[in-house]
Amino acid sequence: MNLNQVKFARTAKMVVEVNAHVQPDEKVAILTDTNQMNIAESLMSAAYAIGADPVLLVMNTRTKHNDEPPAIIAAAMKSADVLIMPITYAISHSEATRAAMKAGVRLMTLREITEDTFIHGAVTADYEEIYTYTKRLADAMVPGSVVRMTTSLGTDITMSKKGQRMLRSAGILRDDVLFTGLPTGEAAFTPVDGTANGTIVVDHAIDNIGLLKEPVKVTVVKGKIVKIEGGKEARQLEEYVTNNKNGDNLAEMAIGTNPKSRLLGNVAEDKCLRGAVHIGIGSNLLLGGNIVSPIHFDFVILKPTVTLDGKEIVRAGQILI
Repeated sequence: MNLNQVKFARTAKMVVEVNAHVQPDEKVAILTDTNQMNIAESLMSAAYAIGADPVLLVMNTRTKHNDEPPAIIAAAMKSADVLIMPITYAISHSEATRAAMKAGVRLMTLREITEDTFIHGAVTADYEEIYTYTKRLADAMVPGSVVRMTTSLGTDITMSKKGQRMLRSAGILRDDVLFTGLPTGEAAFTPVDGTANGTIVVDHAIDNIGLLKEPVKVTVVKGKIVKIEGGKEARQLEEYVTNNKNGDNLAEMAIGTNPKSRLLGNVAEDKCLRGAVHIGIGSNLLLGGNIVSPIHFDFVILKPTVTLDGKEIVRAGQILI
């Protein structure tokens, strides 16, 4: 066994036993696509090693995040105790995933995962520490109402989180947590519908577009994107927003809590960088909101300053809580 195989086996064991909290005799579905077979097979081996009953589900790679899986796979997803998804494009906000969660399945998605990101960087963080840290940050934000984010590049957006629950994505499926991503680490919320107003200057990366060559300026009025400015990448985003129902919805704001995230242009890893913020657009139903859309794209913003009811909680990318 070479060094990479050892690292694969070690990460797979952690994902199955610690993050997904798989128990002996549980029915485990490993859902993957044709790009991720090595990772999927390592997870299969790890699940089998502890006495679980793993099944491998393979589909053709989707074309964008949250495309629905084939109907046969959607039906199988509901039959598992635990569903682990090493996948190129996430199906987290799909109807198939919502149906599986409604059936009581514990789900973990490893979106945009590569052989490199499976054994290096954010995936290798101490998720018990991230769980504690993320809970502390989320709990501190619960009483707040008005959130404002600014950056030196011109971001200035305000929204209400009054009455909205804080979500802790900390990479561990236990207690009341039925869904998480990996890598992850974020304290997130869905803004009150219609309350987000201002400007977001996206300076780093956008789902389905990748690492940005130049900033993209997004204007939001009453929770909806009304203008997108910039170059070629802005036009790409505009196409997704205008061609998908409710693609203009500002769906989520989240503060990253993972100290091992590397800035790769891989949004799955980049967005959980400790002190970064990502803004999600499109569907927010999985997050406790009311809006359904075929898309859920994240914008990654670096070195933000975030205030909660006027008090700084993040200053230029440094979390103060």
